[in-house]
Amino acid sequence: MKWPGGANGKKVLVVVAGVLGLVICLWLLTRVGGTTNAEGTGLEYAEAMGRATGNVATRDEGAVSRPNLLAKAFRESQECAAKSRVRDVVRCPCCGWCGAETDLIVRGNLGRHVACPVCGTYGRHRDSCERLGGNPALLSPRELHSHRPFRLLHFGPQKQMEHVLASVPDVDQFLVDKLAKGYRYNPDTLEVDITDLRFPTGFADGAILLHVLEHISEFDTALAEVGRVLRHGSWLLVSVPCEPSSNAVTRDCRGLQSNKERIDCARQWDHVWWFACKDFIARVERAGFRCPASEYNSVVHQSMCYRLPHHD
Repeated sequence: MKWPGGANGKKVLVVVAGVLGLVICLWLLTRVGGTTNAEGTGLEYAEAMGRATGNVATRDEGAVSRPNLLAKAFRESQECAAKSRVRDVVRCPCCGWCGAETDLIVRGNLGRHVACPVCGTYGRHRDSCERLGGNPALLSPRELHSHRPFRLLHFGPQKQMEHVLASVPDVDQFLVDKLAKGYRYNPDTLEVDITDLRFPTGFADGAILLHVLEHISEFDTALAEVGRVLRHGSWLLVSVPCEPSSNAVTRDCRGLQSNKERIDCARQWDHVWWFACKDFIARVERAGFRCPASEYNSVVHQSMCYRLPHHD
C-alpha cells in the first residue's frame, strides 16, 4: 500500500494516531479515577502546585500504618489532666501536654501566657484540636457516604496542627495560604488568594480558618468564596479576634495607613478589622452558613459552622 506523501505522509499519520491514543488514555484515566471534571481540576491544581514546591503529597501517606497523632494527643492530654494536681489545669490536645497556665509561654504583643511550651500552639489551635480530636466523625469520609478521602482545606496552618491532622487516616489535607513575606511555610503549602480560590464549587468537605479573616480587606468576598468551595453539609471551623461585649461595634480599619493607626484600631499592624463577636457570626451566617456552636474566650471567638445548600 502506498501512503499519500510517501514516507513522510506515513510518519505524520503515525504521530497523529499516537497523539489521539494519548488523549483517549488520559480521558479514560479521569473517568476511571471516579472524579468529575471539576474535582479533577482542583486535584490537578493541588498536584501541580505540589510539584512546583518539590513535594506532591497533601497528606501523610504512612498514616495508615502509623498512629493517629491527633487521637493520641487528645487522649494523652486527658490522661495527663486526670493525674495532674494543678488547679485549673491547661491541656494541649494538639501534642498531649498539660500543666498550669503559668507554664504557657508569653508570646507577641499579647503580654500573657498563651503558647504551649511543647508545640507552640495558641488557644485557638488547642480548641480546634480539642473539637476535632474529641469528635472523630468530623473527619471521617464514611460520614460522606463516599469512597474518596475527606478533603480538608487548612488556611494559614499552624505547624503542629497540620502535623497531627496529616496523620489522620483517609484525610487529604490541603495546606493553603497567601505566602506572605516574613513567615515560614510548609513546602507543601499552596499559594492562594482567598477571594479567588482555584478549587471548584463543592470541592472540600471541611475547612479550618483560624485568625485569617481579620487580615482580609474583601471580607465578604472571601467568605463567599470559602462557602463556594465547600460542599453542602460540610463544616467550617473559624475564629477571629473580637470583642464579646453586647454593646461592641465592629471597627473597619481598612483605610488606615500607618502601623500605629492599625494597632490602635485593630490591635495588630496587619489586621484591617476589629470585630464585635456577634456581628462577626452574623456576617458568617449571611454568607450561607449556620453556626450553632459559638464560643468566646476572652477576645477570641471560635465557631463550628455548617454549609447550607448552594443557591447558585
